[in-house]
Formats: sequence, structure tokens, C-alpha cells
Amino acid sequence: MTHEYLIGQHLKELRAVKNVTQDDVSAMLNVKRQTYSAYERGVSVPDALTLKKLADYFGVSTDYLLNNSDNNIITNTSNDDLWDLRKNMAERPEMKTLFSLAKTASTDDINFANDLLKKFRGESGYTDE
Repeated sequence: MTHEYLIGQHLKELRAVKNVTQDDVSAMLNVKRQTYSAYERGVSVPDALTLKKLADYFGVSTDYLLNNSDNNIITNTSNDDLWDLRKNMAERPEMKTLFSLAKTASTDDINFANDLLKKFRGESGYTDE
């Protein structure tokens, strides 16, 4: 497999985990969708600045995108649980729905949902510890 193909595979997988479209990623990069699509297909390779933007956006290292590391742990935390949560969101339809709703929810709605979860946890005796 070529280096370009492996970068593209990583980008496709990460985009699925984040539950975003090629249009979403290309808008973030401020490039045409066709340009981003070429990265995923292995037709072209992002330049260094674009690679850094992609790594930051997806929460991975540039080494991971370049296939210099198998470590796909999110770069801004060493919390394996967060990576597992992201993978779950890509694999489970109800998690995708929840994540999609949360992206557009207001701060008040999120706070309400959080308070409701705290109440449920308290009544059930559940703790995060």
C-alpha cells in the first residue's frame, strides 16, 4: 500500500468516528470538497499545514495520519475512554444520533440534560468512580 493510501484510510476512519461529511471537513480546511476527497482516495497528500489542521480537527497526531505511529490516541489527552467513546459513536446508530443532537443543542439544553443525568445517577446509586 502506498503512503498516500494509508493517509486516506486514516482520514476516512476518523471522519466516520467524528460523524462528519467530506463537505464538513473541506469547509473547515477552506478547500473544495474535491480536494479533500483526493486526500481520502490517496490521489494527493495534504501539505504540512493542512496535515496539522486535520490532526487537530480529528484529535490525533500528525504521526498517526502519516502512518508513522499506530497510536491513534487523541493528542490532547491520554484518556483511552474518550477514544473508545468516539469509536462507539461511529459504530452505534443511537450514539450517532445522540452526538448529532448534542452538536446543535444550546448550552441550556446541554445543562438540562446533564442535570437530568445527575438526578438519574443519584436515584440509582450510580457513580462515575
